[in-house]
Amino acid sequence: MQEQDAMIIYNELLNQNWHPTIETYKNYYRDQELNRRLVFVAEYEGNVAGYTTLLKSALDGPFANKGISEIADLNVFIKYRKNGNGKKLLDVAEKAASEISDTV
Repeated sequence: MQEQDAMIIYNELLNQNWHPTIETYKNYYRDQELNRRLVFVAEYEGNVAGYTTLLKSALDGPFANKGISEIADLNVFIKYRKNGNGKKLLDVAEKAASEISDTV
């Protein structure tokens, strides 16, 4: 994720009549810079098509604080669906997760 992707993601979600907060995506970028989260952004024909995040260690639930990574917030924007973008995002996130722990 690049810093400017936060605003692109936010605007794409607004265009889908969702009601996100820009802080969510700015926090994703900050977490990435602090090495707490990996953020993967899919591109399709030169445009941001979606994203997913990988927490290096789950923050809550049964896997919290056990060093087990968690794929969180997968989203492919409606106009870019059915092009394999979601599968590619999951493949990349799962590969990265496998380098962190044996369990995702």
